[in-house]
Formats: sequence, structure tokens, C-alpha cells
Amino acid sequence: MMPANKILCLKIVEITAGSVHILVPFKEEFIGDFIQGRWHGGILAAIADTAEGWLGQQPIHPMTG
Repeated sequence: MMPANKILCLKIVEITAGSVHILVPFKEEFIGDFIQGRWHGGILAAIADTAEGWLGQQPIHPMTG
């Protein structure tokens, strides 16, 4: 896992064809909007980037049907 992902404490729970499940523990430091209690967009982007990176390593299977 990349050092930045270790800082975020991301944990890959499961990788299947077309999906990845990532556990992200809540930290007060992740809040970007203290009024509404929402996570900072940069944190969300880092999580999405990690998911894409793991999925990008998976083999591509043609769709059938």
C-alpha cells in the first residue's frame, strides 16, 4: 500500500471483478465542512483514486449477453 494510503489508514477489504471494497476509519481530520460534518473532497478523491488503482490491476473480461 502506498504511504499516503497508510496515512489515511485505508484497508482493502475485498476485490472482485469490477469492484473493490475499502474500509476507511473516521478521523476528525478528514472533515472539510465542520458545519455539516462532511468529509473533505481531497480525502474522497484519494479513496476513489486508490479504488481505481486496484481495479486497474485486475484483468479485463469482455461483457457477454
